Amino acid sequence: MICRRFFLGIAILSGCAAAQANDYSYPYGSSSPYGSSSYGYAGQSGAGAYAVPPGRQIDPSVRPSGWSGDPAALPSQDTPGWPPLGQAAASPMPAPMMSSNGPPLMADSMPIRPQDPGLTPLEKRNDSCWYTRVDYFHWNERDSGTDLVNESGPLITVGYSHRFDSQRFRLEGFGGDVSYRGYLQDVNGNLEGDSSTTRYLGGRAEYEYLIEPTSWKEATFFLGVGTRFWLRDLRDSIGDQGTQSYGYMEQWLTIYPYLGLELRRAVTDRIELYSTMRVGTTAVTFNHASIMDEPVWPKTGFTGQVEMGLRGSTLSLSAYYEAMTWGRSSVVNDEYNGPVIQPQSQMYTVGGRLGFMF
Repeated sequence: MICRRFFLGIAILSGCAAAQANDYSYPYGSSSPYGSSSYGYAGQSGAGAYAVPPGRQIDPSVRPSGWSGDPAALPSQDTPGWPPLGQAAASPMPAPMMSSNGPPLMADSMPIRPQDPGLTPLEKRNDSCWYTRVDYFHWNERDSGTDLVNESGPLITVGYSHRFDSQRFRLEGFGGDVSYRGYLQDVNGNLEGDSSTTRYLGGRAEYEYLIEPTSWKEATFFLGVGTRFWLRDLRDSIGDQGTQSYGYMEQWLTIYPYLGLELRRAVTDRIELYSTMRVGTTAVTFNHASIMDEPVWPKTGFTGQVEMGLRGSTLSLSAYYEAMTWGRSSVVNDEYNGPVIQPQSQMYTVGGRLGFMF
């Protein structure tokens, strides 16, 4: 009785161990390292099928005479007279190695995991970019077809843009001194030519939503809205006829929606040619001069921008053009200056841009 219980216990433990060894989930569509968790021979089913445990391989066309169907009773390569003449003994399956985070692995193989195909520098869309621009700036004011003010000179811009998913933000700061050529006007409306300098200092913020069609991978459409704020500081001067003039400061703020398109084309595997175009409107604009009590509101105008250049994985170099216009404002009756207007105004910027992307 003791011996029977002992051998019965061994048989039960062996059966549990075999069942546990077959109870694994294997990745990538393979049910086990041995090809099948049932160990049945292909093409055989029902009462005629018999199982082969791990580590045993025999020719299914050869059955040992008198075999009862018990897998444990199959002969091994150490059994005298086995295998039959003319049939080579099959090598035992290599013992499985235990993986630290998954099912057993074959000793001579590793699990196949999908590899990151990698992206070329042209396919990468850098998340952030610092850039600087040197621009030639021109400002013009006119009324009834007559030029009243012309300003021109260099402006320096430093900017940062950041993209995540389908959104992009942009911040810029700019400044510089430009030459001024305009007129002085006395209380009787008489005009006198005047030359001096004007200092500009300002910044802008923009938000864009990007649309990248899968059928046109070289293109990106975008919808955006921006705001541009600047101080226009007109200096003291002496007119062409010796009249003393005292300067003042203007504050400008404009909000402009726009839409645009970016196109890209590979030049080499590391450099691409790109261009961006956008158009919009200066929808709302505020202008207040320090010598006035009331602000004026220039009417809606046009804004457009074009940029074209070369871009690599970390650097970009491009040419840049931008225009903004505003319509003549309505007349404002100021407490100190009487009726005043802001004439039709336009701004043009041409320059070069150098960017560092990361």
